Amino acid sequence: MSRSKKKINKRVVDSDLSDFLSNSQLIQMFLLRLIKKGKKRLAYKIIIETLKNIQNKTQTDPIKIVEQALRYTTPSVEIKARRIGGTVNSIPIELDVDRGTSLAIRWILSSCKTRSVKIKTMSHRLASELIDNSNKMGNAVRKREEIHKIANINVRTSKNKVYE
Repeated sequence: MSRSKKKINKRVVDSDLSDFLSNSQLIQMFLLRLIKKGKKRLAYKIIIETLKNIQNKTQTDPIKIVEQALRYTTPSVEIKARRIGGTVNSIPIELDVDRGTSLAIRWILSSCKTRSVKIKTMSHRLASELIDNSNKMGNAVRKREEIHKIANINVRTSKNKVYE
Protein backbone atom coordinates (compact mmCIF):
# COMPACT_ATOMS: atom_id res chain seq x y z
CA MET A 1 0.00 0.00 0.00
CA SER A 2 1.32 3.34 -0.95
CA ARG A 3 1.08 6.20 1.44
CA SER A 4 -1.04 9.04 0.23
CA LYS A 5 0.12 12.56 0.74
CA LYS A 6 -1.90 14.51 3.22
CA LYS A 7 -3.39 17.75 2.00
CA ILE A 8 -1.91 20.75 3.76
CA ASN A 9 -4.31 23.60 4.29
CA LYS A 10 -2.41 26.85 4.15
CA ARG A 11 -4.18 29.77 5.69
CA VAL A 12 -4.13 33.04 3.86
CA VAL A 13 -2.59 35.73 6.03
CA ASP A 14 -4.40 39.06 6.03
CA SER A 15 -2.42 42.00 4.71
CA ASP A 16 -3.39 44.01 7.81
CA LEU A 17 -2.12 41.21 10.01
CA SER A 18 1.28 41.02 8.37
CA ASP A 19 1.67 44.81 8.29
CA PHE A 20 0.89 45.41 11.94
CA LEU A 21 2.31 42.33 13.57
CA SER A 22 5.51 41.66 11.68
CA ASN A 23 7.34 44.84 12.64
CA SER A 24 6.36 45.59 16.24
CA GLN A 25 7.77 43.53 19.07
CA LEU A 26 5.37 45.14 21.55
CA ILE A 27 2.37 43.94 19.54
CA GLN A 28 3.87 40.45 19.55
CA MET A 29 4.19 40.64 23.35
CA PHE A 30 0.53 41.68 23.62
CA LEU A 31 -0.41 38.81 21.33
CA LEU A 32 1.41 36.23 23.44
CA ARG A 33 -0.26 37.51 26.62
CA LEU A 34 -3.70 37.41 24.96
CA ILE A 35 -3.55 33.76 23.88
CA LYS A 36 -5.82 31.50 25.92
CA LYS A 37 -5.95 27.72 25.49
CA GLY A 38 -3.79 27.86 22.36
CA LYS A 39 -6.19 30.02 20.34
CA LYS A 40 -3.63 32.18 18.58
CA ARG A 41 -5.89 33.02 15.63
CA LEU A 42 -8.49 34.50 17.98
CA ALA A 43 -5.78 36.60 19.65
CA TYR A 44 -4.72 37.82 16.18
CA LYS A 45 -8.29 38.89 15.44
CA ILE A 46 -8.59 40.73 18.76
CA ILE A 47 -5.32 42.58 18.17
CA ILE A 48 -6.26 43.56 14.59
CA GLU A 49 -9.71 44.79 15.66
CA THR A 50 -8.14 46.70 18.54
CA LEU A 51 -5.67 48.45 16.25
CA LYS A 52 -8.47 49.30 13.79
CA ASN A 53 -10.61 50.70 16.62
CA ILE A 54 -7.70 52.85 17.82
CA GLN A 55 -7.18 54.07 14.25
CA ASN A 56 -10.87 54.99 13.94
CA LYS A 57 -11.11 56.73 17.33
CA THR A 58 -7.88 58.74 17.26
CA GLN A 59 -7.00 59.12 13.54
CA THR A 60 -3.35 58.48 14.42
CA ASP A 61 -1.00 55.55 14.05
CA PRO A 62 -2.22 52.81 16.44
CA ILE A 63 1.31 51.48 17.03
CA LYS A 64 2.34 54.88 18.42
CA ILE A 65 -0.68 54.88 20.75
CA VAL A 66 0.27 51.40 22.02
CA GLU A 67 3.90 52.44 22.55
CA GLN A 68 2.83 55.62 24.37
CA ALA A 69 0.40 53.67 26.59
CA LEU A 70 3.14 51.20 27.48
CA ARG A 71 5.60 54.01 28.16
CA TYR A 72 3.20 55.59 30.67
CA THR A 73 2.34 52.30 32.41
CA THR A 74 5.78 50.69 32.62
CA PRO A 75 6.96 50.74 36.24
CA SER A 76 10.60 51.25 37.18
CA VAL A 77 10.15 49.76 40.66
CA GLU A 78 8.62 46.66 42.16
CA ILE A 79 7.65 46.18 45.79
CA LYS A 80 8.96 43.02 47.46
CA ALA A 81 8.15 41.90 50.99
CA ARG A 82 11.30 41.19 53.02
CA ARG A 83 11.47 39.93 56.56
CA ILE A 84 13.95 41.96 58.59
CA GLY A 85 14.27 41.41 62.33
CA GLY A 86 10.88 39.78 62.79
CA THR A 87 8.95 42.42 60.85
CA VAL A 88 7.87 42.27 57.23
CA ASN A 89 8.97 45.36 55.32
CA SER A 90 8.05 46.41 51.79
CA ILE A 91 11.28 47.10 49.94
CA PRO A 92 11.38 48.75 46.52
CA ILE A 93 13.50 46.94 43.93
CA GLU A 94 14.45 48.46 40.58
CA LEU A 95 13.13 46.60 37.56
CA ASP A 96 14.72 45.56 34.31
CA VAL A 97 13.13 47.03 31.16
CA ASP A 98 11.78 43.65 30.01
CA ARG A 99 10.22 42.90 33.37
CA GLY A 100 8.66 46.37 33.45
CA THR A 101 7.08 46.03 30.02
CA SER A 102 5.72 42.57 30.81
CA LEU A 103 4.18 43.95 34.03
CA ALA A 104 2.67 46.87 32.10
CA ILE A 105 1.14 44.55 29.49
CA ARG A 106 -0.25 42.32 32.23
CA TRP A 107 -1.77 45.32 34.03
CA ILE A 108 -3.32 46.71 30.84
CA LEU A 109 -4.90 43.37 29.94
CA SER A 110 -6.20 42.74 33.46
CA SER A 111 -7.70 46.24 33.69
CA CYS A 112 -9.42 45.89 30.32
CA LYS A 113 -10.87 42.53 31.39
CA THR A 114 -12.43 44.17 34.43
CA ARG A 115 -13.67 47.16 32.44
CA SER A 116 -17.38 48.00 32.37
CA VAL A 117 -19.91 45.54 30.98
CA LYS A 118 -21.30 48.15 28.57
CA ILE A 119 -18.36 47.55 26.25
CA LYS A 120 -18.96 44.00 25.12
CA THR A 121 -16.04 42.91 22.96
CA MET A 122 -12.49 42.48 24.16
CA SER A 123 -11.14 44.47 21.23
CA HIS A 124 -13.22 47.54 22.13
CA ARG A 125 -12.23 47.24 25.80
CA LEU A 126 -8.54 46.91 24.93
CA ALA A 127 -8.70 49.83 22.48
CA SER A 128 -10.35 52.15 25.00
CA GLU A 129 -7.94 51.06 27.75
CA LEU A 130 -4.91 51.72 25.53
CA ILE A 131 -6.27 55.14 24.54
CA ASP A 132 -6.92 56.01 28.20
CA ASN A 133 -3.44 54.88 29.21
CA SER A 134 -1.85 56.92 26.43
CA ASN A 135 -3.67 59.93 27.90
CA LYS A 136 -2.44 59.03 31.44
CA MET A 137 -5.96 58.25 32.63
CA GLY A 138 -6.19 54.43 32.63
CA ASN A 139 -6.35 51.98 35.51
CA ALA A 140 -2.89 50.60 34.75
CA VAL A 141 -1.39 54.10 35.03
CA ARG A 142 -3.06 54.49 38.42
CA LYS A 143 -1.61 51.17 39.53
CA ARG A 144 1.87 52.31 38.46
CA GLU A 145 1.49 55.57 40.38
CA GLU A 146 0.34 53.69 43.49
CA ILE A 147 3.37 51.39 43.36
CA HIS A 148 5.74 54.34 42.93
CA LYS A 149 4.04 56.11 45.85
CA ILE A 150 4.50 53.05 48.07
CA ALA A 151 8.12 52.80 46.93
CA ASN A 152 8.77 56.43 47.86
CA ILE A 153 7.24 55.90 51.30
CA ASN A 154 9.32 52.78 51.95
CA VAL A 155 12.54 54.20 50.53
CA ARG A 156 13.96 55.00 53.95
CA THR A 157 14.21 51.28 54.81
CA SER A 158 16.36 50.61 51.77
CA LYS A 159 18.55 52.85 49.59
CA ASN A 160 17.74 56.55 49.76
CA LYS A 161 16.49 56.90 46.22
CA VAL A 162 13.28 58.61 45.11
CA TYR A 163 11.30 56.97 42.28
CA GLU A 164 9.14 58.85 39.83
